[in-house]
Amino acid sequence: VDKVSELLKGDPGTSVKIRYSRPGIPEIQEKELKRRVVLLRDVPLGMMIGDEAEKIGYVKLQGFSSSAAAELAYVISQLQAKSPLNGLILDLRGNPGGLLTSAIKVSDLFIGEGEDIVTTRGRLIESNIASDTAKSEVSEQGNSADKSLLAKTGQKSKSLSFETIYKAMPIMIPAGNARVAFHPPLLDPSTRLVVLVNKNTASASEIVAGALQDHDRAVIIGETTYGKGLVQQLQKIGKGGTQIKFTVGKYYTPSGRCIQSKTYKEAKNGFVGTEATAIQERKVFYTDNGRPVRDAGGIEPDIAMQAAQPGQLERELEKRDTFFKFATEWQKKHVDDGETLAKGPAPVVTDEVYKEFQRFVEKEESEFEGPFDKSLELMQEALDQAGYGEAKNDVKTLQQHLSSLLMGEFDKNRKDIVKKLEIAIRQHYVPESFLLSLSLADDEQVEKAYAIAKDRMQYQTVLAGTNKDAGLTSRAN
Repeated sequence: VDKVSELLKGDPGTSVKIRYSRPGIPEIQEKELKRRVVLLRDVPLGMMIGDEAEKIGYVKLQGFSSSAAAELAYVISQLQAKSPLNGLILDLRGNPGGLLTSAIKVSDLFIGEGEDIVTTRGRLIESNIASDTAKSEVSEQGNSADKSLLAKTGQKSKSLSFETIYKAMPIMIPAGNARVAFHPPLLDPSTRLVVLVNKNTASASEIVAGALQDHDRAVIIGETTYGKGLVQQLQKIGKGGTQIKFTVGKYYTPSGRCIQSKTYKEAKNGFVGTEATAIQERKVFYTDNGRPVRDAGGIEPDIAMQAAQPGQLERELEKRDTFFKFATEWQKKHVDDGETLAKGPAPVVTDEVYKEFQRFVEKEESEFEGPFDKSLELMQEALDQAGYGEAKNDVKTLQQHLSSLLMGEFDKNRKDIVKKLEIAIRQHYVPESFLLSLSLADDEQVEKAYAIAKDRMQYQTVLAGTNKDAGLTSRAN
């Protein structure tokens, strides 16, 4: 895959000839493509969900490139073009972060002008880490100085520390062929905002979630976030292209808490390791409404709710790429009507297709390794060595019973398996936005977010800190 990717890449405007085969078509296909810059979207999906009369919007933000804020602003503007939204769900689950400047601009869309968004504190390796979007305060041995002056003079010092406070400021956004100044916030403060997070929500995503939580601007739902709050800086080494990444500081939310969940400590063997901050060492801070929040552990949700966990059979099928393999076989059989079926409103995975999938899996069952097979094989070897060979039949019986339970999940977890299979087949034909909209069906975290967004009293109760259920973990079955 890496080799193919390397050969396909080149200067924009140049051409590349490719030869490829397609499932169900015996002839080798050939095509000439012109290379161009491909922009990956940070906002793959924006839509209205639920009852139309409730006016609840949903937006998926999956990255923080330089265009993230503009994309998000455009989608929100489109959602509320006809009438103001009553509520908006911002999905940051699985968002690994990106540019700090983008995190600030995204926060601008929801937080009032002049409000703090994030603060960075640490030590400078070079003086050019200042940002022109920030209000900066730099101290060297107790003396105040303007960081822009340090950047001009190139002054360096190991004792130089910095504190940069980023606030919601006017930003320029596209308006047709022109750009206009936008004064925060874009979303009306009366619009109920719910943010979805999980353990893979990190870095810039946590800056946004933390700022919204500290200002009581949004209800955070999901799992505790990753806890990546380090300010890092690249430094060139020598004359080549080699660079080393330094950690020079940490991020702090408006209430003053640090996002970073792990600390770096020198181990006994001389190596540096990480460990989570002990709960008793985590300090308590307070939101604008006086709700207690803790530092050194990522962003803890206001309503903790774990995502539904896949069954053992689902995990095994995903590990073996069985969904993808079957989807490829399905595509071979539907060369003429596959695209029409995949883009149509009716389910692709009918009862007959599901039975066909079961037969496909059972056909490969001789190669299908259950999660306990290796352990049971080791047990049989140990029984032989110990002289208890007669007990091997009991192990074999157990193995058969476990295999039966595993295959029984086709009925037990049919709904979840059908959903994954439906997406696997359709992804051969439809864009990412369509697949994302399919994945929202029966998503219990989205359903909870929708319930909070449409219920003004419950929304206000959570932000006032009087919701007894807030902070209690509930598991989605």
